[in-house]
Amino acid sequence: MALTIKVAHMSNEFTFYERQMLEYWLRTKQSLRAISKVMRREHTILSREIRRNGDSRKKYRADTAQRLFEKRKHGKHKGKLDKYPELKEYVLNQLKEEWSPDIIAGKLKQSGKKETISHESI
Repeated sequence: MALTIKVAHMSNEFTFYERQMLEYWLRTKQSLRAISKVMRREHTILSREIRRNGDSRKKYRADTAQRLFEKRKHGKHKGKLDKYPELKEYVLNQLKEEWSPDIIAGKLKQSGKKETISHESI
């Protein structure tokens, strides 16, 4: 009979509840390996979470960690259309004319304009 291993989490992102659990276990002075067994996470992922979102192991706070995570997640990438209002206006006008994103991107490249955009971004 073969032994199968279930992966508990496919994502490395923590929920707020998991951050609260981590904070609790750190305050009880448990080792990262012991915490990782309880939480069913790799100890390296826990270590990275503490390093990225806490001052130190002793000062990890779930609410602060969640706030930092959300700030990084939502402020991560500002799209090209937000950076260039003229490009956004052009793309929106062409979409209203029922042009496909492929055609819009192709015409921008052909025109030799400074700002171009891919059909995926549109």
